[in-house]
Amino acid sequence: MHRQAKREQRPTEKWTPPPWGHSDIPGRYRRWRLRDFGPAAERIREFLVTDDYPGCYLWGETGGRKTSLAAAALIEARGNRPDRWGDFVTPYCATRTIRAVTDPAMNTVLRTWGATPFLVLDDLGKHRDTPHVIEQLLFLLHERYDWPERAQKTIVTANMDLDELAERIDPGTARRLSEGMVIELTCKEI
Repeated sequence: MHRQAKREQRPTEKWTPPPWGHSDIPGRYRRWRLRDFGPAAERIREFLVTDDYPGCYLWGETGGRKTSLAAAALIEARGNRPDRWGDFVTPYCATRTIRAVTDPAMNTVLRTWGATPFLVLDDLGKHRDTPHVIEQLLFLLHERYDWPERAQKTIVTANMDLDELAERIDPGTARRLSEGMVIELTCKEI
């Protein structure tokens, strides 16, 4: 018996790029839900419903599904409410945006990322970049952590633990990230 694969319906409307500074979940990660993960998903659910943590640092080896889990968290946070939104910023998007905009527009970009109720900053420190780009990303993280009364959620994913992040990028940022929920994700948790 031959089964035909069910074809996925694709929207017919033309995609338009989001305004400067706004970024959505990459397509390949949109299928993930927290139910697809093990014990780490329970910690993420706790992070989503409590104000006890200013952010979440999700780290582990390459291929550990950190990005997929962060995307699932953002999808869960959005729920079915169109008034809830958030940004999913990859290092490449951040780098391209920060390099492309002029200084006056930089404030707009950082305000957009800084004001979003939920921000995922994916793969912090994955590739080498200019000191200016790193400085802007660190400024963004510090601003989100320093203003907890804004009730913003921030998830940062990386391939390094906080000690290595302190050594390679910035000790102050590592200390700030340690104030939040820190989750090591291993391939065994999938």
